[in-house]
Amino acid sequence: MDVLNYKNIVKLVLLDKYKILIVFLIFAAVSVFYALSLPNIYTSRIVVSSTINEGGKLSGSLGGLASMAGISLGGGEMSPEVVKESLVSNSFLGNFVKENNLGSILFAAKSFDPSTKKFIFDESIYDSKLSEWTRKVKYPQDVIPAIDELAKKLKESLVVGYDRKTKLITVTLSSYSPDFAKETLTLLISDFNMFMKNKEKEEAELTIRYLKDKLNREQVSEIRLALQQLLEDQLKKLALAETKTEYALKVIDNPLRASQKSSPRRSIICLAITLFGTTFFALLLLTFRIARLER
Repeated sequence: MDVLNYKNIVKLVLLDKYKILIVFLIFAAVSVFYALSLPNIYTSRIVVSSTINEGGKLSGSLGGLASMAGISLGGGEMSPEVVKESLVSNSFLGNFVKENNLGSILFAAKSFDPSTKKFIFDESIYDSKLSEWTRKVKYPQDVIPAIDELAKKLKESLVVGYDRKTKLITVTLSSYSPDFAKETLTLLISDFNMFMKNKEKEEAELTIRYLKDKLNREQVSEIRLALQQLLEDQLKKLALAETKTEYALKVIDNPLRASQKSSPRRSIICLAITLFGTTFFALLLLTFRIARLER
């Protein structure tokens, strides 16, 4: 076979057609077995909008009053993008996982039993019977995951997107349990609103104490008036934080319990493994045949 063209290559491949067929069937069986061994994953979705006033910084008049009084109250602008980044910050997500005892599920759950509605854990990571961590780690990690580890693990199944046109934030969470995904998403937004509310309350309370102290020591009437107006503005902020439930994020579309799995796509997995394995084996046989012909 002096000329190696398309027809000759086909002829060489057909010489091993039975071997290729057997390997095809083996890869098909393996791929089906592998695909069926993968647990179903369900995804829940929630859509929210930022309710924090983008004009959170002092208005021109109040900013002038603050300058007159010789103080700086900060309160920079908090855009929806900043709110989104606060939502996915390691400090918030890590503490969220820790406070709600979600670490064992995120780290050690390997599947979910619909009949008992319980997660099945990898006992080499977490002993569900004793409720103890058993994972093996290297320094400086500890057996119990740290805040940054908890946040990183949650981010593996959490996707947060922001639409610049609609200014809406979309959050999705994937889990072996559709109920867990839905409930955790609801809890995440609720806890974030409380987190931002408490943060704003602390800042407002500190500012109010500072303004009251400065007001008690100030003698100039113009500056006293400026301080009183600034104090009134901070009291309004505090009242808003105390009374507003959806302080940072307002729910536009509540999360629903997923009725269908989002992954794995078993048909594609089977097709990819079978085609890749068979093609690789066929090319390997073809290479050997060509090598023999060239000797």
